[in-house]
Formats: sequence, C-alpha cells, structure tokens
Amino acid sequence: MTDQATQDQARAGGQDVATRKLAAVMVADVAAYSRLMSVNELKTHHQFQGHLNELVRPLMDVHHGHLVKTTGDGFLAEFDSATSAVECAVQFQRGMRTRNSVVGRSDRLEFRIGINVGEVIFDRDDLYGDEVNIAARLEKLAKPGGIAISRAVYRSARRQPHLSFEPLGAVSVRNIPEAVSVYHVMADQPGGDALSMADDDGDSQPRESATVDRSAERPKLIVMPFRNLGGDDAQEYFCDGLTNDLTTDLSKFKNLDVVAAHTAFHFKNRPASARQIGAELGIRYLLEGSLQRNGSKVRINAQLIDAQTDRHLWAERLETKFDDIFLLQDDLIQRIVVSLAISVEAAERERAMRKEPADLNAYDAFLRGYHLWTEHLGSDLTEASLAECRRWFDLARRLDPNFARPLSTLAYSYAWGWRQGWDGDDKLELAGAYARKAVSLDPYNYDTHWDLAYCLLTVGKFDRALGEYRTALELNRNDVLLMVELAEVYSNLGDHAAGLKLLDEAQALNPYSPDYYFQTLAWILYFTRDYARALAALERVRQSAQTDHLLEAVLSTRLAEQHRAQKEEDQASQQAKAARRSLERFLQFRPDWTVEREMKVNTFKRPEDEGHWREGLLLAGLPGG
Repeated sequence: MTDQATQDQARAGGQDVATRKLAAVMVADVAAYSRLMSVNELKTHHQFQGHLNELVRPLMDVHHGHLVKTTGDGFLAEFDSATSAVECAVQFQRGMRTRNSVVGRSDRLEFRIGINVGEVIFDRDDLYGDEVNIAARLEKLAKPGGIAISRAVYRSARRQPHLSFEPLGAVSVRNIPEAVSVYHVMADQPGGDALSMADDDGDSQPRESATVDRSAERPKLIVMPFRNLGGDDAQEYFCDGLTNDLTTDLSKFKNLDVVAAHTAFHFKNRPASARQIGAELGIRYLLEGSLQRNGSKVRINAQLIDAQTDRHLWAERLETKFDDIFLLQDDLIQRIVVSLAISVEAAERERAMRKEPADLNAYDAFLRGYHLWTEHLGSDLTEASLAECRRWFDLARRLDPNFARPLSTLAYSYAWGWRQGWDGDDKLELAGAYARKAVSLDPYNYDTHWDLAYCLLTVGKFDRALGEYRTALELNRNDVLLMVELAEVYSNLGDHAAGLKLLDEAQALNPYSPDYYFQTLAWILYFTRDYARALAALERVRQSAQTDHLLEAVLSTRLAEQHRAQKEEDQASQQAKAARRSLERFLQFRPDWTVEREMKVNTFKRPEDEGHWREGLLLAGLPGG
C-alpha cells in the first residue's frame, strides 16, 4: 500500500501525487445492470448499496484489501497479494449466492469479477495503467456470479487446496497488444457444492485441477459485538472493549484465523443468523455474547456456534460486581478465551477425525495426528500409538513443507519417544533439527517455540530451554497446558515456588482442572517434601499415566519413612504395601526400566533435586541399572 500520510499531506498542499506500485487489482460490476435499473431504479440502487456496505467492505477488512472506488454498478479494489484478492472474490461470490437465495430471480444482482496483478499507478485515490485495464477486460469475460483471472494471478493462487481452475486459453482484449491467458476460478463450498461458474443453461467446460499442495487451512472465527441488555452507556463501552480484547487474545492461538474486530462491528445491531454471517465471510465459528446488569451484579453470557450448522458448541456464564467490572476485565477475557480455545480445538480435531483420509489436507492431517497424540498421552501410552501419531504429522509435513506445526510437533514427539526409551539418539538429533526449522518457518507461533524448548530441555540445555518457554508464554499467555508444562520446568530448574505460582494461575484460568494439572502439582510437591499433599493430588487424577505409578511408589515410600520415624508402624506398613503395588503396576508397562534410565530422561539443574529423586527411586525398589 502507498504511504497514505504522505499523499494526504501532498494533496493538502495542492500537489499531484502519482505513485507506481505492484498490486493485485479487482474489478467487479453487476451483470445486466441497465435492465435491472429500468425495471426498478430505486430498489436496484438500494440492493447494490446493501451488498457494498454489508458484504464488500467487511470482506476488504478480512482480506486486507483497499476499496479504491465504487461506480454506479460496480467497484475497483486493490490488494497486496493476488491470493488475497482471489480469496476475497471467492467469499464475496459465496456471500452473494446466500443473499440471492432469498431474492426472486428477476431481482437478483449477480456480479462478474476480474482480477489481474502487476504494476499500477496510484494517483488521486484512483488506479491507472494497463494492468487495471486488463482486470476490467477480464471482468467482462467472467460469467455472472463468476471470477476470471490472468495467468499471473493463477500462478500465485493455484496452490490453494480448495480452488481449481478452468483455463480459457489466450484471449485478445481491446487496447491490449498481447493476448491474455485467462482462467475461471472454481471454488469448493463448505457443504461440498461447487461455486457455479456455468452459463444459465447449466453447461460448463471440463476444469483443470489445481496443483495438489495441501497447505494449512485454519478455521476462521469471528467475535460478534457483545450485546448490552441493560442500556447503560458504561456497559456499552465495556461490551465494545470486550469484543476487541477477545478478538486480540484469540488471535494469539495460531491454529485460529480470527476476523478483525472492525469487520465484526459491521454486523452490530444488524439481524443476521450465524449461517448467513458464516456464508458471507467464510467463517466456521462465531462467538456471541451479552452483558446484563441486575442491581449490583453483572452477568456475562458467551456462546460458541458452529456457523455452518447453527449448532451450539460451548457456553459460559460469568458474574461479577458491577463496581469491579473494569478491574476484572482482563480476568474475564482470559477465562472466556481459554475455555473457548480448548472447545474450538476439540471441535476441529473431531471434524478432522470424521473426514476420509483421501480428503485430508495438511491442516486436517495435522489435526488428526494431534487428536491421536492427545489420546496417546492420556490413555494409550504405547510405542505403536506414538508411531501412528507421527504418521499423520509426517503426512502433513509432506503435503505442506512450509507448515511449521507438523514439524515442531514431530520434534516434540521424537524427544518424548526418547524419554520413554523407545527412540535412539538419532531421533533426538532429528528433533532438534525439526524444531529449529519450525521456528524459522513460523517465528511468531508460540507452539513452535514451545516445542523447541522441550527439545532443549531434554538434552539439558536449561537456560536456552527456559528462554524459549518464556518466549512462547509471551506470545500467548492463554494456553493453560503451556503454563502447566512451564511450571514443571521451573521445578526441574529448582524454582519450585515459581512452578506452584504458575500452576495457580493456570487453574484460575481453567477451573475444570484436567489430569495434567494434578500430575504436575504432585511432581512439584515431591521436591518441596510435601509428600502427603502430593499423593492427594495424584489421587485426583482420573486416568493415571504410567509415570504416575512410579511417582506414587516414590511418594508412598517417603511417607512410609516418615511414619516409621514417628513410630507409626501400621501406617508405615500400609504405605510400604501401596508403594510396592504402584511400582509393580509401573514395571508391567516398563519391565526394563532402571534408575539410571529414569535419571537420563529426567533432567535437573540442581544436584540436590537430582539426588532427591534418585534416592526416592532406589528406596522404592526400582532397579539401579
């Protein structure tokens, strides 16, 4: 984009400003506009303005486009990238299909769109040059409801997995000396229907499939302006602030594509269903909510809706004192964001698991692997289940070599497998290489820094690991699993107080504490010598992992020691028996595990913590190795 401030300053001084720039140009107009105007001029004008304000302008915000000008029956826009222009055009035509579905056929406005890319002249808030003229000629070649693009645009957009293209060959266009290679864009609808580019008789030519490069497709989410049910102006400001801040915090989850708050406010006080908004903007999830004051109390309701099915996926109700509402805003936002992010991730993984393997793109393959990964960690801790996770991550990596998450999660899984004793040192080296490459591909994704941190911790590079963990947390303070893992890391580095503090923060954000919270709490409390509380925490774990049994054995052994020191022989005997049972359960899963193997995979910065764990293992009866 041009430097708007410089242009404004020049215009204020009466200067003419002409700037050359590289841009993707979109030209659109209404097919058969003159006929429609002759039938009902006022109605057609209002329809056009409605489409412009309620569909075109919001989509420009979503796809970072600039609406240069509007004409009586169309508009001119420019984008920094050809792919963004095509995506915007596709979603616009989808939105028009939805809007036209409730209008009589004779009253429908159908747009033709042409897109070209090249060097243009930006002067006096308008675009000039041959590339603009070509885009205008392409628009004339598009079918009503269709999109025609040049070969230069096709080269950029062809790698989008949900698009394919119908080549029309080289076409001579007026006032352009060389023939232009033209393509029609074909787009798959969410429900599986194709975006129609056919003539009115239904005929269409065979289409050429796009190059199969399944890049990552993140689910889109929009935070709708929260409704003020009380009418108080102070609450209105809070509702708007809540909408903005939720949008900002949710955008930190890199597996979500969150629509700008500015776009969401186009829908404020406008009656539209989740399905309509989803169709117009290509949205998969919609968050809506309300705020209501009742005396000194304020109630906030929020709910997540699947925009394609209108199904409610999640709901949260929060209450606070009205006097505290602005002080508690950050806390309210984090509580909503954390719960929402967990719900969206679960819904996405469930969606990916329902798809046929042949239909999976890189993002869905990654989600499928991640679903199996969570099952592996939670209930199926076997070498075979780990191999199955990796198979999907590797598929995602091969489908899109520039998609960082499969690489970094593979790296984590290799370090994890090495800790379990299933993988050799070669996989540990590969883990480091994959993790570093993932960070270079996506340096602003907190997940890639997190996975690199785990790999560094595994090889005992404590300071660098802590730096990467802190970077991940700075990029996103809303992921409770990251917070819990970092709490464990603090303990392994000897700062048990910091670990417990971070655990408290994590539980405040997600009061429905999952197993890993109690497992980590028990681990940290062991090193503070609070064995009874640690064992009580482990008893709250709903589905024990293999390592829980080993920790139980050590904790019970330590408690047996304490009872013996206090001459409480019955309690000591009971704890000793419990320790033996727990160790036996652990060795059923890992019959060859030894103290030396355990000490190799569990790294400590402070010798006293390392010695305390080693001593506990030996006292519990784990073979020394």
